[in-house]
Amino acid sequence: MTPVLHDALFKLLGVHEGSRLQEKIINSSRLLIAGVEGTECPPKPAAVIDLWSSEVERRTVAERQLASIWIAAKFWGSSLQRVSLSTLVTDLLYRFCVDAQQGSEGVCAGSWNDTMEMVNRLHEAEMVLLRRQRFVVPGVSVGIA
Repeated sequence: MTPVLHDALFKLLGVHEGSRLQEKIINSSRLLIAGVEGTECPPKPAAVIDLWSSEVERRTVAERQLASIWIAAKFWGSSLQRVSLSTLVTDLLYRFCVDAQQGSEGVCAGSWNDTMEMVNRLHEAEMVLLRRQRFVVPGVSVGIA
């Protein structure tokens, strides 16, 4: 069974399970996604492997969840602001591949070359989430997103 994306991310960021900080980040993340999806109920939590899925819809859901958690983590934890998104993606991939069970080797072998492409997609997802919440995002055209 592959780990849930938000659990793996919190482990990497050192946010303790069940802490008030984790609760605030999750609530803020859900509100960001609900604003984009136009629904009250949050989507099913994505797995780490979904970030590298060949299915566009699965990958997009995982990217939005990661981007929303990333935005919320930056907002709620000032010490988290020093972590870059590229470092986070690389660490997620490394941890996933180290902990991977059989059947995940193909994902691990091909994904290292796609890290910067994924970071670019995550930045785009981050901008979409923020623009849909009416945040002014410097450098992003008003007509985009």
